[in-house]
Amino acid sequence: MKFSRVTLVGCLAFSAAAQAAESIELTITGVIVPAACNPTLSKASLDFGTIPASDLTLSKNPLDPKPVTLTLTCDASASVAIKTADNRAGNTVTGTTAVYGFELATGNKKIGEYSIKAVSGNGDGTDRDVIVSSATTGPWVSVTAGNDSLDTSKFYALAPATGLDAPGSYTTQTFNFNVTPTIEQASTLPLTSSIKLDGSVTFEVVYL
Repeated sequence: MKFSRVTLVGCLAFSAAAQAAESIELTITGVIVPAACNPTLSKASLDFGTIPASDLTLSKNPLDPKPVTLTLTCDASASVAIKTADNRAGNTVTGTTAVYGFELATGNKKIGEYSIKAVSGNGDGTDRDVIVSSATTGPWVSVTAGNDSLDTSKFYALAPATGLDAPGSYTTQTFNFNVTPTIEQASTLPLTSSIKLDGSVTFEVVYL
């Protein structure tokens, strides 16, 4: 049975008046973490400049990658992972969770998509492998540097000094990425006016 919002509120108010309670519970919640980590990016945005439509001759047209670095600065040594969220979800061409979408062009046309590939990592001044897992509890495996695009369904972290049983614990962590857009063929795009590339991704810190 469906209720409108107004009707439902009215029913609840009537019920509360008819069965008044003499006490009410306040629930207090929160999470205590061993350290707080602040994420920063080396660049707030990546500008791929002006792209002539005449260059988009292939069915898929990759642009030159641009680098960006994510740094996690913690107030104490911490074991953390990062997770991504595509703020243009649903706008990718291939529909996989390992690429990210752009704002749609005129007529709800999909422009293309972009990948974010991990190139290298560093923990407290020492190079470390970037590792990946489908769950915070593992198992963890090494990312193939420069080949594996960050997947929104997975967690990424830095390996410890030895082994891959769990992510390492560091005060400062850096992740170096390459971002590569791939644009659709010009003949499939609404080129009556210029088309802006407008992508957005959020990096989230996950405490382990």
